[in-house]
Amino acid sequence: MGDFSAEDQSGPRSELHRARSVQLTMLPQVPVIDTLEIAASYRACDMLGGDFYDFIIVDAWHLGIVIADVSGHGTAAALLMAAAKKVLQLCGRGNVSPRQVLLDVNDSIRADIPQGMFLSMLYGVIDVRDHSFCYASCGHNPPILRRGTEVHEGRIRGNAPVLGIMPSARLGTLLREEFVQLQSGDLLFYYTDGLTEAFNAQDVMYGEKRLMSHIQGAAAGSSSTAVAAIRADVDAFRGGAKLSDDETLLAIRVARQTGRPKPLVAGGAPLESALPQFDTPLIGRETLVEEAVSVLRDKSAPVLSLIGPAGAGKSRVGAAALDAAQSTFPGGIHYVDLQRAESVGDVCREVATALRLGDDETRLGLRIAMALQSPAGRSALLMDNCERARDGVRLCVEEWCERAEQLQLVVTSRVPLDAKTETCLHVKPLATPRPGKDVLKSAIDAERYHAVQLFVERAREADRKFSLTDQNYQDVAHICARLDGLPQAIQFAAARAGVLSPRQILERLDKRFELLRSGQKDDGSTLQGTLAMSWDLLPEHERQALMLLSRFPDGFQLETAGPVLGLIKDYAPEDLVDSLARQSLLHSDVLEDLGNERRFRMYESVRAFGLERLKDNKLAAESKETHERVIVDYARHWWKIDREKGSAEAHQRVQLELQALLEVHQQTEKPDRRAWCAVMAAPILHANGDQDRAMEVLRGGLADLMPGSEEWVWINVTDAMLRLNEAPEHAVEMLKNVHGDSDVTFTAMLARATALQSLGRVDEAIAVLQEAGQLRDLSSLRRARLIDRLGQIYSATGRPKDARKLFENALRLLQDSDDQMLLARVTFNLGWVNMRGDRAAEAVEQLQSALDLAQQQGDRAFEANALGGMALALHLAGERQGSEACMLRGLRLSRELGRTFTEVTQLNTLTRIYHEQMRDEDALRVATKACELAREIGARKSEALAEANIAALSIVLGRDISGAEDTWRHSYQILVEIGEVRSALGSLSNLGVMLGERWKAKRNNRDLQSSIDTLTEATQKRREHGYDALVDAELLLAELLVETGRRSEAKELLAKTLESAKARGDDIARKTVVDGEKLLAELETQSFVSARNQATKRSSLPGTRTRAHSALPAGPVAGKMPTARGPRGTIGQRRSNPGSAPPRVKAPPAAGSSGRLPTVKAPPKAGSSSALPVVPPPPKADSNSSLPTVPRPRQKQATSGRLGKPTPAKPAQKKTISSNMPAVKGRRPKGPPGAAPRRRPRGYDQ
Repeated sequence: MGDFSAEDQSGPRSELHRARSVQLTMLPQVPVIDTLEIAASYRACDMLGGDFYDFIIVDAWHLGIVIADVSGHGTAAALLMAAAKKVLQLCGRGNVSPRQVLLDVNDSIRADIPQGMFLSMLYGVIDVRDHSFCYASCGHNPPILRRGTEVHEGRIRGNAPVLGIMPSARLGTLLREEFVQLQSGDLLFYYTDGLTEAFNAQDVMYGEKRLMSHIQGAAAGSSSTAVAAIRADVDAFRGGAKLSDDETLLAIRVARQTGRPKPLVAGGAPLESALPQFDTPLIGRETLVEEAVSVLRDKSAPVLSLIGPAGAGKSRVGAAALDAAQSTFPGGIHYVDLQRAESVGDVCREVATALRLGDDETRLGLRIAMALQSPAGRSALLMDNCERARDGVRLCVEEWCERAEQLQLVVTSRVPLDAKTETCLHVKPLATPRPGKDVLKSAIDAERYHAVQLFVERAREADRKFSLTDQNYQDVAHICARLDGLPQAIQFAAARAGVLSPRQILERLDKRFELLRSGQKDDGSTLQGTLAMSWDLLPEHERQALMLLSRFPDGFQLETAGPVLGLIKDYAPEDLVDSLARQSLLHSDVLEDLGNERRFRMYESVRAFGLERLKDNKLAAESKETHERVIVDYARHWWKIDREKGSAEAHQRVQLELQALLEVHQQTEKPDRRAWCAVMAAPILHANGDQDRAMEVLRGGLADLMPGSEEWVWINVTDAMLRLNEAPEHAVEMLKNVHGDSDVTFTAMLARATALQSLGRVDEAIAVLQEAGQLRDLSSLRRARLIDRLGQIYSATGRPKDARKLFENALRLLQDSDDQMLLARVTFNLGWVNMRGDRAAEAVEQLQSALDLAQQQGDRAFEANALGGMALALHLAGERQGSEACMLRGLRLSRELGRTFTEVTQLNTLTRIYHEQMRDEDALRVATKACELAREIGARKSEALAEANIAALSIVLGRDISGAEDTWRHSYQILVEIGEVRSALGSLSNLGVMLGERWKAKRNNRDLQSSIDTLTEATQKRREHGYDALVDAELLLAELLVETGRRSEAKELLAKTLESAKARGDDIARKTVVDGEKLLAELETQSFVSARNQATKRSSLPGTRTRAHSALPAGPVAGKMPTARGPRGTIGQRRSNPGSAPPRVKAPPAAGSSGRLPTVKAPPKAGSSSALPVVPPPPKADSNSSLPTVPRPRQKQATSGRLGKPTPAKPAQKKTISSNMPAVKGRRPKGPPGAAPRRRPRGYDQ
C-alpha cells in the first residue's frame, strides 16, 4: 500500500477517528503485475478526505485504474467517495470502455449526490498483454506520460464536465475516449488537483508546469521512487504550510516483458467465461465438437462457420468447441448474439456492447479490432445467429481478420457467409431411427440413437419418473423421426412428458406448432416462431418456392420440381432450389446410381410450415394440379421403361417417388391418376413388407374406375400378382382371359403359370407358358422371365439338370439387360439348383452374387430370402460360423418385414443346420417354432417339413419314438400331394430310418425289410433325379443290407456313398466318411459283427456311433429328417421358387422315365421371334409310380407342435371361389376378403 500520512491528532478516539480508520481501509492494495509497476500516495487535509483511487480487474487481460476527487471535505465528501467507489467496481467489471463506465457511474450516483456537490474522475483501462491504454475524464486533471526525457500531457478534446450535474444522455455527447500505446520504460501519472494547487507561505501555487518540469528532470527510476520524489518536491515547495486540499498521486511504470503475460485474477478466482452457459449436457455432438476443436487448433481457418437448419443446436456446438479449446486462446474468448442485427452498423454496435466498448461509434471498427487482438496470443469471438445480417457480418469479419492476425472467429448461421478464409462445418440433425429401415427390438436398441437419448434426458426434467421402456420406445423413436432429429423440436416435445405420454405426443404431432412451444414468450420459444424467423428473411419469390416445394412429401429432383416451380415467373427453378438449400431449408443426398443427381428434401417441420402458408395462397389450387400431373407422368414414364427393359435406374426412380404416389393416391380427385398410383406403389409396399397397405392401396385404386379400362385391368393383374403366394386359386381365376396390350397380357400369363404351379397343376402351368411364348415381339427380357419360370417348375418336379440348363440360358439372355432384380432371381435359382446337386462351391458364389444384387437394389424381401439360401450353401461348404450368422440376419430381416412365410422357411433350414452341427436341442426348439408359425399362416408344405423335423429330432434325442411313424407318413403324403418331390424323398428316407431303428429295438424282420425297401427307394430316386445324395441314410442302408447277407450290394453302395460324402464339407458328411470307411474295412476283413447277435455292442445305428445317445443316423436328419440336405425345411428341404408359394404336383415322374416329364430344349436366342420349344405334357395326375404309395396309419393323425403328441388331422376343405379373397386349398382363411395374410408386426417391431 502507498504512503497514507496525515498530521497527527492527539486526544481521545472520537467518531471521526473511527471513520478515518474505516476510510483508509477502503483504499486498495497496489496490484502486483509482471509488466506493470504501480505506486500510490494519499494524504487527506482533514480527518476525512474526498479523494480516492482504485484498481478494477475488468477481465482476464484488462486492468482499470481510476482516480477521483469529491468536491469539499469532511464527512459528506467521504460518504460520496465510498458510494462512488462501490458503484465503480460494479460498473467496471467486464466493461473495457472507460467512457461507458463513467456514464454508468453517473447514472447510478447522480440522484443521490447532495445538492452543490460533484466529483471529478479519470478512468483508464490498460491491456496487460500489449499495454494499450484507453482513458476518459469527467472534469479531472489529465494523465501525464513520461517517455524517456519527454513529458506529454494527455489533454482530452472537449473534456467532459464533472459527474453528478447532468444526465448521462447529455453527458455522453461531451465525453470522449483517448488511446495511448504505452511502451517499455514509460511512466504514467494520475494526480488530483490538491497536488498542483498546493500553496506555500507566500500563497504561491505549485502548479502544473512545475509538476511537469519536475517529472521531466527527475532521474529515471521505479514508480515508487518517482512518487516519493514528487511528494518531496511539493513538500519542499510548501515550506511547512498546512495542506489545503487532499493530495493523491499514482505512478504506473511499464516494465520490459520477458515472457508470456499472465491473466489477471480477482480474489484468487478465475474470471467468469464470456461464453453462454448451459445447465444440461450436450448430447450426440461429441464427434462434431471434436472436429470443430481440431479446426480451431489448426489455426488455418480464421473464420469457422457452423451451418445448419433452425433448431439444430449450432450455438451449443460453437460454445462447446470454444470451451474445449480454451487453452488455445490465451487472448480470451468473447461472445455476441446477432439475432437482431441487420446491418454493418448493427453488427459493430452489438459486438462493441459485448466487449464493453461503450456506445461511442467513433472509429468503432478499429476499436473492436484492437480490443480483439492481443500479443498474449490468439483470441476468439463467437458470433451467434448471423443469418439476418449475413452481408454485414461478412464485411466485419474480413476487416477484423486482416487487422488482428491472431483472431479466431466462430460464426453460427443457417447460410454460409462466403467470407474469405471461411471454413464451414454442417450441424446436421441428430441420428434418429428410420421407420421401416432401422430395426428396433427393445428400448436398449432405441436408446442407442442420440435423438432418443435427448428426448429421454429432457423428458426426465419434466417428469423425474420418466424412463424409456419396451412399452413406449417405439413411440419415442417415431417422435424423434417425425421431428427430423432436430434438438430444439425434440426438447419442446419432451417438455410435454409431464402431462402427456409419448403416444399422446405422437398423436398430436399433426398439430405440432400448437404442441411444440416452451413457457417463454420470445420467438425462439416455439417451433413455429423459430421457423417464422427463417421465413421472414426470405424474399417473396423464395417464400413462394418454399410453399410449392412443400408439396413433395419425400423429396424431389429438379426434373419434377421444375414444372411446379415454373409457376413462379422470372426465376429459374435451379436458382430457387439452390438458394433455399444454402439457407438450410433444404438438404440433399447424392444419388450415385442416377448419375450423381441430387435429391432434395425438406425437414418435416419446415414442410408443415410451408404447407400451412400455402393453404390460403393463390398458388394452392394450381400447384396441386401441376404436382399431381408431374408425379404421375414422371413415375409412369420410368415404370414403363422398367417393365420393357428391366432398367435398374428406372426401378429406383419409381421407388423414390413412392411417398409422392401415395399422397397423390390419397388426395387426387381423378380416378385414373389414383389407379396408376396404386399400380405403381402397391408392389413396392408389398416388397417392403407392408402387405396390408399394399392391398388397401389397390382397393382404393379401383374406386370410380370403368370396368375393362386399361387402369382397371392393371389393378386386377397387380392384385393377383401380390396374392400368388397366399391365394393362388384366387390369382388363377383373376388372371384368366386377361385382355390388353402385350405388357399386361404377358404379365398376367406369367403370373397365372406361377399360381398354377403352386396348386400342383404343372401341366396347365407349362401350357400357359407355351402360350405366352407365342406372343408377338417377345423381348429377350420377357423371354428370360418365361424361361426362368419354366426352370423353377422343372426344379420343383425332379428335373434339376434340365432346370440348370434353363437358368443358364436365361442368364445369357440377361447379359445386356439392366433388370438387376431379375438377374438376381435367376442367379439365385441357379445357385439353389447347384446347391441341391452337390455343387456347393458354385452355389455359394452364385447365391452371394444374388444377395449382393438384392442389397444394391434395396429389395429387402428378396434379400431376406437370399440370406436363407446363402446360409445353407455356406453350411454345405463347411463354413459353419458364416452359415449361422447369415441365417440369423435373414431371420431378423424377415421378422422386420413381417414375411412370416419366409421366416418359416428359414427356420426349417436353420433346423437342418443346427442338427448337422450336432446341436439337436437347438434344432428341436427352432423346428417347433417353425411348425407353430406355419400353422398360423396355413403353409402346408412348411408345416409338413417342420413336423417331420420334430419327429426325427425326437428320435435322435430319444424321445417319443412311437409317434414318429404316423408323423412321417402324414408329412410324406402332403409333400407328394403338393408335388414336392425332393422333400417327399427326404421324408421317405426318414421313414426308412425310423423303421430300421424299430427293427433294432424289436428284431421284427418285417421292419428290417420295410426299412431296406424304403431307404432303397428314397436314396436311389434322390440320385436319379439329380439331387444331393443322402449319404448317412445310404450308410444305414449298407449296414442293413449286410444284415441280410447282401454284402456285395453293400460294398457297391458304400463306394458311391463315400465318394459323395468326401465331396461335402459338413460334419455329417465327415462323420459318414469315418463310419463308412470303418464299415468297409470290416467287410473287407470279414470282421463285421451282426447286430442280430451283438445288439448290446452296437446300441445305435451306424450314423450315430460316436454320439452319446441312441438316435437316428446323424445324416438322416438331412436324410433322416426331411432336411437331410433336403429342401429348405425338413432338415434338408427348401422351396425351389423363392418368393412364391410351394409348387404342387399330383405325383412326381417315375425313376428314369424322362419321357413322362416335359422335354427341355435349348431356348431360342435373344431377339428370336420364335416361340418357346414345344414341351410335352407332364405326367397325369394319377401317375405316381415314381414314388411308392405309403398306406396311411390306421388313425389319421398329425403331430402337433408339442413333441410326440398327435393331434387330429385337419379335415379337407372344399374348394370355393369368391369374388374377393377365396379360401385357399389346404390353408386357413386369414382375415376378411381382400385382406393380406396374418403376419408379424413391422416397422420398429420385432
